[in-house]
Amino acid sequence: MFTSHVRYFWFHWRVGYRTITRLNQVHPALEYQLSSTEKAARTSLDETKIIETLKLITPSGLVQDVQYSNFRKPKPIKLYPLPPPKSLEKHSINEYARDLAESNYQYSLQAENYIDQTLQDLISTGVLNLQTYNCILEHYVRKVIYHRSKLIKKRMDDDDNVEPDIQTYNLLLQLYLKYDKTKTESVMSLFEKMKKHNIEPNLSSLYFVYSNLKQMNHLLLEHMTVMKVPLENINTVIVKHMAQSGVPPKLILRFLEDHKIHRGIPVNNAMIEAYLQLEPESVFDYIHQISENEGFQGNTKTAKLFVSHYCTKGEPYFGLSYGKYLAEKFRLTNAEEIYVTMLSHHLNVALAAEQWIALARYYYYKARKLVPAKLKSQIIARSLTLNSNANFSEEFTKDEMQTFRNIDTIFKWKGAPIPKLSDNTPEYQKLVEEYFIKSC
Repeated sequence: MFTSHVRYFWFHWRVGYRTITRLNQVHPALEYQLSSTEKAARTSLDETKIIETLKLITPSGLVQDVQYSNFRKPKPIKLYPLPPPKSLEKHSINEYARDLAESNYQYSLQAENYIDQTLQDLISTGVLNLQTYNCILEHYVRKVIYHRSKLIKKRMDDDDNVEPDIQTYNLLLQLYLKYDKTKTESVMSLFEKMKKHNIEPNLSSLYFVYSNLKQMNHLLLEHMTVMKVPLENINTVIVKHMAQSGVPPKLILRFLEDHKIHRGIPVNNAMIEAYLQLEPESVFDYIHQISENEGFQGNTKTAKLFVSHYCTKGEPYFGLSYGKYLAEKFRLTNAEEIYVTMLSHHLNVALAAEQWIALARYYYYKARKLVPAKLKSQIIARSLTLNSNANFSEEFTKDEMQTFRNIDTIFKWKGAPIPKLSDNTPEYQKLVEEYFIKSC
């Protein structure tokens, strides 16, 4: 149940909004979230206090910016970092630092370590400007590396006297709200520092806060709808938050349609995930509907949603079958990513050593060279705990290749999905029993 403080806040907040909006009613989806929040456990953060403080310092005329949308885009993947510039002076050092921070080196742990150490060396030169500091800060905030991010802000303040801007504070908001051990006072301190430097929140400030709230996000969303803040940039996050609160998919879709933010592959995928979570029996009806009305053509993300859903349910064989089925249905050209997802889930599966290693090698074989370095090292480490003689780098044997072909053939549905094990062929059931069911 709400505390008296929260009830008091909610009453006055809602009364104020009803005065502003006159006869306008709160959207049913937000009403549903409110009712479900009453039953939910509170987080360690006082989210209502954070929202109220943000509202007080948010200007009525918000500045349009692209920081939030850029933050959510994946960084370009590179195998190796560029070599240092031939001439090291202020301009080239800043340019080089930004180049290192703006790329993703997920296939090489050595490259990741090199980037981290080199960025620390470049920071110590004392010549970095605000743009470069923000790039490096984003590099660590994306990874939620709290101590590195805090040290960067301290260096800006104490050593280099680089004045932060709204982008700096938005990144810190993302970090603080994402970091599990953050206290409410830390977020309040950020707001105080913003006021002290006469820095006003912009659209990205609202988006970053909304995206990371766990319980009371609907309060901020209602505030944004009253302010007529554009919601396109957070439509997928809106779906995620509402689904986590148990809002029925049709009610979520109604909210999106009412605000004209329901079209596009990302939000369609978010809705598919909501259906899988809340009404899995209706997910293909939704896919058929958007295919007919919008010409929806699923992508690899669509297939990976099914893979993750069934792996999480403890039915990885169905995850694999759905992945293969959807890869063919949507004619995916990068289906290898499905097997990276399978491998990631497999890391925590409990099976007998022989079966676990066999499946790990199968997923690794099918993923080709797309396995990130960190995941690869984790899989190798797990293999060695199960069998000290396991050699993940050795070539695949003829027996393994035959097993891989059997899995490929038998787990490929000829027609529509068959999501009940007993309805599948005897060969399918036998393979499941042999490789997926036997536990330690």
